[in-house]
Amino acid sequence: MVIFNSIEDIQNIPKTVLTMGTFDGVHRGHKKIFEMVVDLAKKEKAKSLVITFDTNPYNQFNRNIGKEKFCISDLKTKINLISKCKIDYILVLPFNKSIAELSAISFLKKYIIKYFHPKSIVIGYDHHFGKDKAGDIEFLRKYSNQFNYSVYQVPVLENNELPISSSLIRSFISDGHIERAKDILGRKFNINGLIVHGSGRGKLIGLPTANIEPQNNSQLIPANGVYCVSVLIDNISYSGICNIGTRPTFDKELDSIIEVNIFKFNSNIYGKEVIIFFNKRIRTEKKFSNKEELLLQIEQDKKKCK
Repeated sequence: MVIFNSIEDIQNIPKTVLTMGTFDGVHRGHKKIFEMVVDLAKKEKAKSLVITFDTNPYNQFNRNIGKEKFCISDLKTKINLISKCKIDYILVLPFNKSIAELSAISFLKKYIIKYFHPKSIVIGYDHHFGKDKAGDIEFLRKYSNQFNYSVYQVPVLENNELPISSSLIRSFISDGHIERAKDILGRKFNINGLIVHGSGRGKLIGLPTANIEPQNNSQLIPANGVYCVSVLIDNISYSGICNIGTRPTFDKELDSIIEVNIFKFNSNIYGKEVIIFFNKRIRTEKKFSNKEELLLQIEQDKKKCK
């Protein structure tokens, strides 16, 4: 797959089948769209293309950026997941004010038609683009004859009679329903992060933990609680237990902290990149009367994970 990070990097691609969208989470519904794009591209003897953005468009309009955490996947994860769908090209556009203010017809002409000469355009059941969300399925059909492309809309995909969507996944993760989120993601929810120095309290009580700082400032964080996780470090997977919360047994933190105890791992890993895969939520966060009660509970939690 070839990745373009700017429209200026692209020389005209003579024939494509394309789709566009935020694709946050790259869930099962998104994968259905990519499958159709790849299949149509083969039939048309064209190149398959995904147009997406470097950040969620919600960033442009939300005044609480840095406070509200809503992104299911960081950009690196999103690109990696799309690449596994056998897409030929991906264009990552910066979602800035100029893009946000661009009308649907301008986006269609200046980006899609000018550079990609689509034979077919595939969109999801609820997709809109352009200023005021004017670009929808009817808009694309209106200009299909003029620009000589076909339009396909992928119907909603359901899971247990619920429409699969990024919003639904966010609600599951925010409530700690990791396994329900996995069902509609089609994979385990993960967070890419860096291991940073914490208070050192875990080491003092005989339970060293790695503090994780998400690489995406808007990364969605699961509900406070204790989780069984897998931790990928230097392409090696380890089992572990993760606590997300304010550590109420000790000095309560203002914001939730992500800390992981990695089983059978003793190396110094400060500053390393890690990926945390969430397998199961064991329990909610609790306040214990003393250190001994906390350690006893943690041992029980670790047995469940193992």
